[in-house]
Amino acid sequence: AHLISPEGELYLQVLIIEQPDISLEELRHEYHQAYGVTVSIGTMSNTVKKLRFSYKKKPFPIPASHNQVLRS
Repeated sequence: AHLISPEGELYLQVLIIEQPDISLEELRHEYHQAYGVTVSIGTMSNTVKKLRFSYKKKPFPIPASHNQVLRS
């Protein structure tokens, strides 16, 4: 089984930050393109869990300051 290197983990973190909705399959593809290594969905899933990322889509709340009407 191929494991993801520490450098690869950093690369995956950046991908996830830039594309929060990226799928495990897309991460596998991007990792293969970057490192020439194919990892299983299970390995990628475990790595993502290890990095403490969640694949659940969570809408970002709008800060209250954006809802306030500016008064002159």
